[in-house]
Amino acid sequence: HVNRLSAGQAAGTDYYAPANQRMRYVYILPLPSYWEMRSDLADRFMELHIKHSALRLYQDLERWEQVVQCYLDLEKDDEAIVLVKERLKIKPSPMLYCCLGELENNDKHFVTAWEFSGKRYSRALRLLAQRRSRENDQENALKYFLESTTASPNNRSAWWRIGSIAMRLEQWNLSIKAWNNVVRIEPKDGEARANLGAVFTKLGKWE
Repeated sequence: HVNRLSAGQAAGTDYYAPANQRMRYVYILPLPSYWEMRSDLADRFMELHIKHSALRLYQDLERWEQVVQCYLDLEKDDEAIVLVKERLKIKPSPMLYCCLGELENNDKHFVTAWEFSGKRYSRALRLLAQRRSRENDQENALKYFLESTTASPNNRSAWWRIGSIAMRLEQWNLSIKAWNNVVRIEPKDGEARANLGAVFTKLGKWE
């Protein structure tokens, strides 16, 4: 019965194909794993601000950074700090040190994350640079952003911030280098090209 097509059904279409045809390739389809689907569901819960449901899924998946973010969104800072410290005792990681740095508002944890990673976890320096920038310490912000590119030379956001800060500090050559890197990474970034043009105009390099 399930293999018979009615008069109005087109045999050549996937939707109306009989069961034996539809099931023929089921085991070679690139279906996501159970864990990937749960992770995607948790992310969707976060987007919809269903934080408690997202929290339970993230805990099951051991996505600790997202667990911490859920705690923060739910105004459970104390629980977040306890969790991060517990996880650091079990299995320390640069990401957890960065979480602790944000929770305790302590710069030394970002430096620890950078050193712990063998100077490869560039996000630690970017977070530290952002903190300096918010405090209007642009020179140190620029220093940390630049150092972060040694580990992550193709990070567009870091080069963007370098270009912006260098313009404010009137470090024109560095700014040109930064905007050139932004355009190299994302050739269609019209705003970066405009900023590059503005720097050349400032220097009188009309060509």
